Amino acid sequence: MKSCDLRCEYLEHPLGIDVPSPRLSWKLKSSLRCDSQSAYRIVFREESAAGGKIIHDTGKIESSDSIQVKYDGPALKSCQRYGWELDVWDREGKKLSPASKSFFETGMLDSSDWSPAKWIGRDISPDSEEALSAPLFRKEFEIGEDVFSARVYLSGLGYYELTLNGEKIGNQVLDPGFTRYDRRVLYSVHDIAPALRRGRNVFGVTLGNGFYNVFTKDSWKFNDAPWRSAPKFIIKAIFTKKDGSREELVSDETWKRSKSPITFNGIRHGETYDARIEKNGWDKADFDESDWESANHVEAPKGVLSFQKCPPIRKTGELNPISLKKLGESSWLFDFGQSFAGWVRISASAKRGTSATIRYGEKLLDDGSFTQEGLDTHTGKDHPFQTDKYIFKGSGEETWEPRFTYHGFRYVLLEGLESGIGIQTLKGIVVHTDFKAIGSFKSSSRLLNKIQQNTLWSFRSNFHSIPTDCPHREKNGWTGDAHLAAEVGLLNFDTSSAYSKWLDDLHDEQNEEGALPGIVPTGGWGYSWGNGPCWDSAFILVAWYLYLYSGDSEVIRRHYGAFKKYFEFILKKRNAQGIVHYGLGDWAPPFGDWEECTVPKGLSLTAYVHRYALTLAKFAELLGKEDDAAEFIKSAGEIRDAINARYLMEETGIYANGSMSSQATALFEEVVPDQIKMKALARLIDDIGRHDWHLNCGIHTTKYLLRVLSIYGRTDIALKIATRTTYPSWGDWIRQGATTLWETWDGKASRNHIMLGDISAWFYSALAGIIPDPETPGFKHVIIRPHPLPDLSHATAETDTRYGRVKSSWRLSRKRLLLNVEIPCNTSASVQVPWKGSGDDIYESGQRASRAPGVKSLSVSKGFACLSLGAGKYSFSFGALHK
Repeated sequence: MKSCDLRCEYLEHPLGIDVPSPRLSWKLKSSLRCDSQSAYRIVFREESAAGGKIIHDTGKIESSDSIQVKYDGPALKSCQRYGWELDVWDREGKKLSPASKSFFETGMLDSSDWSPAKWIGRDISPDSEEALSAPLFRKEFEIGEDVFSARVYLSGLGYYELTLNGEKIGNQVLDPGFTRYDRRVLYSVHDIAPALRRGRNVFGVTLGNGFYNVFTKDSWKFNDAPWRSAPKFIIKAIFTKKDGSREELVSDETWKRSKSPITFNGIRHGETYDARIEKNGWDKADFDESDWESANHVEAPKGVLSFQKCPPIRKTGELNPISLKKLGESSWLFDFGQSFAGWVRISASAKRGTSATIRYGEKLLDDGSFTQEGLDTHTGKDHPFQTDKYIFKGSGEETWEPRFTYHGFRYVLLEGLESGIGIQTLKGIVVHTDFKAIGSFKSSSRLLNKIQQNTLWSFRSNFHSIPTDCPHREKNGWTGDAHLAAEVGLLNFDTSSAYSKWLDDLHDEQNEEGALPGIVPTGGWGYSWGNGPCWDSAFILVAWYLYLYSGDSEVIRRHYGAFKKYFEFILKKRNAQGIVHYGLGDWAPPFGDWEECTVPKGLSLTAYVHRYALTLAKFAELLGKEDDAAEFIKSAGEIRDAINARYLMEETGIYANGSMSSQATALFEEVVPDQIKMKALARLIDDIGRHDWHLNCGIHTTKYLLRVLSIYGRTDIALKIATRTTYPSWGDWIRQGATTLWETWDGKASRNHIMLGDISAWFYSALAGIIPDPETPGFKHVIIRPHPLPDLSHATAETDTRYGRVKSSWRLSRKRLLLNVEIPCNTSASVQVPWKGSGDDIYESGQRASRAPGVKSLSVSKGFACLSLGAGKYSFSFGALHK
């Protein structure tokens, strides 16, 4: 056994941690079955040029804990590197050798640590013409050769790009992440030692508007946001010498500023770059800055400076166009063959002063012509939408890409260049929050595999420091979209830190009454429309998913008071019958308008409140708040009784109108009395049959539908729905050439949305059967419950949990089921397989499973074979499944 993948606050070797008791985690690998950790010891050292000084030694702790382990030593210092050395003992009590080592660095643990740095920028109105452009700032400084380490702590609003001696620092883009800037502002930390030179050095900073200065009117009133201001930044560089002394360089009025070639930048609009006015060498030594002005000390944003604890946005890939078509004398249509979020890089030659206009769109008109129809419906028309422009300087081939905007697109219309255009002229740059891919799903169905692929593209396209609805029209953090797709994110990507950040955003947006807005962050819009329990429940549900999938109880502790405050708020919205009609209900059905769903709004909303109460009770129990838990359980019972009194017909099991959406809502949200459940399920299946095994649901009930069918043993019907290829279905989208998930079943709105993406999580939980056990969260104990079906010959899913890889792979072969399972070291699993034979006909690696190493128990009951497993890799063989 060996330890690996040491993390601090979900991150590898983080610089800037600003929590007083950071959490540590590690994984264990072993070739032996049932291997586990029996104890651990961590030694912490304060590191410096002189070596490491031990500040805390946990001693040997008898525990199998290897995730969410809190530092509990002496108070940490700001801007200090700490090494930690991990010893682990295996299940036999043998200490592993050698010990594993890692480190983390703290950031600014107190706001006073930023002193004497000042926020600087241009003292201009955010509505001025000058504010549309991106300013340059530079600062020369001298450095000796005795520097041991060098760090920069920096926040630039809306976005910044930092250079040192002409080299870009870091590979992040669109940094820092979007927040409610008048309540929280994120900063990043960079190791700048590799770019330092002995003698004269130069910092360069370029600022973009981002969401900090949305200057065009839009439907969500970001142009009236309380934080809105011209871009600004704060920086503190700390140079630690070999003798342990420190020198600092900070942002102040001694910095110089000037105009940049970026003459226009807007987050939803695009960027204009005039190469004719470039200032070559502006961020290097020996540049003549005599005509540059001094930077202005400007008002600081009101938000608290906080470490950006999630991965930054990065350029993660490049795409080549699959076709190029000339539409006119100087008009060219590029098709990248894939919808995605990002921008294009242009490489071309033209005479000085020639303008190349780059327009981005996601679909074509019926005649094959380019369109942005429907994308700019919520944004003012005073500036072009999703449009970049490059003005050539006339010096041979020139290459350029934007820095302070991003777009959602598949097609690009290039205008203004008459010749020299080829397929290589444009390169698609994929941009999103750079979380690691940790999961995969594949089956014998090409259709399901394509749905999975499309879902991943939509998820990546809709995460740019916040989970968004779409990467073009809005770029908004719609709460409903986010929580419906959260399990998709946690199974397929390492998104825990990103969701933790967004929960802070939600907390920041809660008003004094307890209400939450429909989009997060918001400039003030969304408290009177677009919210309600179906959407606001994102706050508690994403926290629940983080606990369930990552074992993260800290988010529960941090936000418990706010969770409780919202619950008290929403209970006041009940009518005399105990039903809630506050906010949006189910959304975007296949037939009818956006809100014309077949589940009554009162049922949908109140059922979410019931779920909220049950989840809040679990949190209260976890935190030892027994009185609170009892009160929430009582409230849940009252809400359940109110729903059943208003909507249930007990004789038939019908809820409200008996639609599949109504039935799925009641079953999924756990309001159906036990004696009624089979009647309610029968009605659900009956309505699905009346719709020719197609769904007729909005975005919330689409998730419920597949989940409920699998929970109640009818994954066969769920699979039939999932594999339809006629309207409405995922297959219908793919038949029309979809490369992402769409907003609506008819494809008339956005064609890059994630809100109907929970089908990917269903692939994992239902088809492959990977389920985290809520009793031992974080996959400490894994439930493997696959649903082999004749319509599929095989299915495989795996996800890299906090403990390691969990894998479930089954194949039907000659009336036998072959099941391969991988359970990570230091965990255990329960495997439950539909089975009508005896335990003697179940084999593992060629021997009877009951005798196989690692199989702790085996039983057959009620049509299932149940096996209890220790960690390890297993290959099971079952006899005929369908007798």
